[in-house]
Amino acid sequence: RLLDAGAVGCGGLLAAPVGDTLKRAADDGVHVEATVPRAGLWRALTPQMFRRGQLETALAAWPRGAAPPTDEAQAMEAIGHAPRLVEGAADNLKVTTAADLALATFLLTRKETR
Repeated sequence: RLLDAGAVGCGGLLAAPVGDTLKRAADDGVHVEATVPRAGLWRALTPQMFRRGQLETALAAWPRGAAPPTDEAQAMEAIGHAPRLVEGAADNLKVTTAADLALATFLLTRKETR
């Protein structure tokens, strides 16, 4: 589905609608400032798919000294594109941290022993 949807426009990403209740922390990082309505919110998943030239342009245009984009879609958004959301599986494991890698390793090991 991502290949089909990504062929239109600038590209897209797999995503899953947010099901959790979201809380915004107060400045102290300990107390709840607000509950964030989840309507229209999606979790970005992998993979993401963009036209190479446009993505290279987006990444090159990212402001020097700014925190890096959290994903390719953010870079594309920053230069005015609106990536397409393609619903993916909510349990699509994204390997970003060492803990994610450990979980992926565990799950793959269990799958192999079945």
